[in-house]
Amino acid sequence: MSCGQPLVPAMSAVAVRERARPERNTNAWLALQEIRLLACPKCGAPNSAARWQCARCGETFADRGDDELPADVTPTSDQVTPTQPEPAPWLGLITVVAGVAVVAVAVVLLASRGVGPFSSDGDATAVSPMVQAGVTEVRSSGSAATASVQRGLVDGDPATAWLVEGDAEDEWVELRLDKAAKIDHLLVWNGDQRDDSSFASTNRVRDVLISFPDARKRYTAVFPDVDANFRVDMVDPPVSKRIRIKIKSVYGDANRTALSEVEALVNSPSAATPP
Repeated sequence: MSCGQPLVPAMSAVAVRERARPERNTNAWLALQEIRLLACPKCGAPNSAARWQCARCGETFADRGDDELPADVTPTSDQVTPTQPEPAPWLGLITVVAGVAVVAVAVVLLASRGVGPFSSDGDATAVSPMVQAGVTEVRSSGSAATASVQRGLVDGDPATAWLVEGDAEDEWVELRLDKAAKIDHLLVWNGDQRDDSSFASTNRVRDVLISFPDARKRYTAVFPDVDANFRVDMVDPPVSKRIRIKIKSVYGDANRTALSEVEALVNSPSAATPP
């Protein structure tokens, strides 16, 4: 069985019995003298005389007829197809328990570091507070070019407004910051919000083109017709020192169009200086 050398002729019980064995093996349940070995005629492997097929190659011994085979033994070809042992039922349970343990450890680590769904609103606020960018100058087109009217758009008081006389289409106003900043949002008060009467008696801005000349980016937006402020979020926020708002259409048919207030907001306190 070790080297594969055929045993020819087969060992006899007498020859085996005559060999000396250590005393400790005299009571072994499978004593050598009780075994009669036959060499396989095909591969030469020694087999017990009680076997009907070779333990190595599966060859049926030719000196025995098929009628002598037990009912559960059938002649085989040269190749014997091995069978896979059935897995122990407890292996599946161990696999499931190990998977649950790994998931539990991952959840504990994420929670301890405040990652993903375990982060708090307080942490998010501390990382990215919104700060108003500092505006040093306001410029505008047409009839709204006076300095006092321009400053009314960024003075922090919605009761003062930037007013455009006549047809407001293609009129623009430009905010110039004290330094270039990454503009994440614009906070806008539409119309003349001094009181209900002034809001109703002036046109409100509807469609606008918002451009950032320094970053060469432009956005279109539709302002709601409401007596309140609203926020415009910039997709892929630009870094610029200038913000221009150009009117494309308005709500109403009055002789004047108004914007009460515009604030440029950034998410980094170091990126802008409040006015």
